[in-house]
Amino acid sequence: MMMKMNVVTKSIRRRERVHDILKRALSSSPSASSLTLYQYAICPFCHKAKALLSYASIPHQIVEVNPLTKAELKSLDDQTHKKVPVAVIEDQQKQINGSNEILQHLLNDPKVQQSLSDKWNGDQEMTLETFRQGEHVERWWYRYADDELASLLYPNVCRTLTDSRAAFSYVKNVHNFSPLQKIMIHNLGALAMYFAASKIKSKHNIKNEQKALQTALDIFEKEALEEGQYLFSSQRTVPDMGDLTVYGVLRSVKGLPAHDFALKESRESNILLDWYMRMEKEVEGDPDGDHHRNDDTGGDK
Repeated sequence: MMMKMNVVTKSIRRRERVHDILKRALSSSPSASSLTLYQYAICPFCHKAKALLSYASIPHQIVEVNPLTKAELKSLDDQTHKKVPVAVIEDQQKQINGSNEILQHLLNDPKVQQSLSDKWNGDQEMTLETFRQGEHVERWWYRYADDELASLLYPNVCRTLTDSRAAFSYVKNVHNFSPLQKIMIHNLGALAMYFAASKIKSKHNIKNEQKALQTALDIFEKEALEEGQYLFSSQRTVPDMGDLTVYGVLRSVKGLPAHDFALKESRESNILLDWYMRMEKEVEGDPDGDHHRNDDTGGDK
């Protein structure tokens, strides 16, 4: 009888320890509904924010915004901002506008910092300071993603009206859009983006959008990856924010001809593709999936 009681007591204590461990783990992580990201599925700046969220394993919800009406943004507190991405952190009652502002807020969050530290698991090659700021070369690739790569992707995604319509085919899978909205976005949105891409070409004096993208990617391949000598632009065994932002921008056009052109057709080697696949594994875990399977799948820096 005494032996049976001891066994029961040990079992109860073991369950209590497990309960305490789970309680501490859950209390140190954001809840799945605490952060909501308002996005366009093909927005490169939105994917910059998503790359960090996924890399740090931060649960989040996605709200797909109608690019024609932006109706989903009208319920937000700050009505002065009409672009995506926008992050709403409910438990902090905070709205953050713009991808760079979202990234800075996340990197200042103790929970995100702890999640990153846990991910590196004592790896001496990477610290929060190195990951966040790094040396001059890292900051350069951070800007490169915004100023060079994102600007060049738009005209490559919308080289023709057919390409532009293909880019907007994602709306077929957005459940909160009505059938009429899907038709409108697929056609009017594609037309608007096609003409917007022409304006971007004129603004940046781009004569041949594919050649310009190829040249920009050559620079990243040669200067960031040193022709394949480095696994990441961080020049370490794990990526930093420079890698994440470039990856996020390229990830935004996955499934489109511009994605294949950037990673395969424009390359003389597999250096960039190999880097991208490493990043996909680092960020997404499963190359064919995301950390946010609850989403329905132009933007602001």
